[in-house]
Amino acid sequence: MEKRGKVWLAVGGLVATKDGRWLFVKKKYSGLKGKWSLPAGF
Repeated sequence: MEKRGKVWLAVGGLVATKDGRWLFVKKKYSGLKGKWSLPAGF
């Protein structure tokens, strides 16, 4: 089997409370700096 090399896998998730509020984070880095987005991880 051949190696894929440098593969980045990212995940994101929506966190919602019982009363309908959603969790967003304000980015401090990358191309989305200063923008609101869903929480994500690597």
